[in-house]
Amino acid sequence: MVSAAPFRVTVFDKAFRRCGQVARIRELTAIPRHNVVSTAEFVVDADNPRAADMVAKGARAVIDYRDKFLMSGVLYASGAEGPAVRGTRTFSLEGDLRLIFNTLGRQNPTGAITDQAATGQEYYTITGPAETVVKTLIRLNAVERLGRPVIIAPDLGRGATITVSVRMHALADRMLAQVDQAGIGISVRQHPTEAALLVDCYEVGVYRRKLTERSGAVKWWRHATAWPTATRATVQGPGEGLERQYREVIDQAREDDYGDVIEVPRDARDVKADDVNFEAVMAARGAETLAEGAPTAGLEVKFAETAATRYGVGGLNVGTVVDLEVGYGVFMSDVIRAAPITWKTGDGGGVVATPQIGARTDDPNVELAEAIRAVAARTRDLVAMR
Repeated sequence: MVSAAPFRVTVFDKAFRRCGQVARIRELTAIPRHNVVSTAEFVVDADNPRAADMVAKGARAVIDYRDKFLMSGVLYASGAEGPAVRGTRTFSLEGDLRLIFNTLGRQNPTGAITDQAATGQEYYTITGPAETVVKTLIRLNAVERLGRPVIIAPDLGRGATITVSVRMHALADRMLAQVDQAGIGISVRQHPTEAALLVDCYEVGVYRRKLTERSGAVKWWRHATAWPTATRATVQGPGEGLERQYREVIDQAREDDYGDVIEVPRDARDVKADDVNFEAVMAARGAETLAEGAPTAGLEVKFAETAATRYGVGGLNVGTVVDLEVGYGVFMSDVIRAAPITWKTGDGGGVVATPQIGARTDDPNVELAEAIRAVAARTRDLVAMR
């Protein structure tokens, strides 16, 4: 016998007005993620009462898991399959963190598009605690410039100090890598009471209990590792020909550990030589490159379904550091980066959660998504520099 659905899906229109709850879901897969856009996909009967609301332009949904908020976002895609008497509809949700991927950071966010050079600065540069940088850039560009229905939670100044420069870049391209290193996460979700999105940050938490295979907390696991792809970054700054400036950022510990040297170039022609933050920005670009090329180690696990170790209970969530010990001498202490949760009706149905700790290196879907993201970001960089 299959237990009741652990998910609740509620549909809203583009103005955040509640349309109703989705009944009779056949199957659903939700993937909450840390500092990456969460996604979900679910299947219903073709004649589902909420179908018309879900295919409407601008339709949104909030997904709760075990009566707690899991994610919110837009129902950006749908499909149908027949014959009609047994037909189904499939809906795909893209999480609200999409806001920072779809919003550009302008060099003069308070000016008209024709006045982007009015400040005399080619880039808008901000230095401060990661949370302050995130909320300032979103406020200037999404709220004040675009007038988006976004409420920003009070700034608590969390996270290490970072420096971000934008010039028509997607905010995510310039913020996420540094924010991740600063030890915080960015949360964008539908506001629980207002017709708006709520932007906030959170500190990476720590799950206090050590989880081991021997104790029965870990029922299944899969581990993968990969060497670094960068140990030193050559940051190529402003200037032409003999006037071009360079800086080098080296991870000496990484080179000592692996007995190898892997040089990677990083284009930073956008950085102004007379900027008071010049050295900090150049160093930050090198650090970003080294972070992107860091060695990876990842675990995909299934925890025992107990009150203490069930995913989503007692702080065992995306954005939490867990301490794991499994077989073959595999030890890991890292952040839960994603947590695919699947549920379906019928024989063999039920709920399965497989949290992913650290950086997965053996998932072709993740590798492809990262490759596409990196190429798109580099392309946007080139466009912005022209």
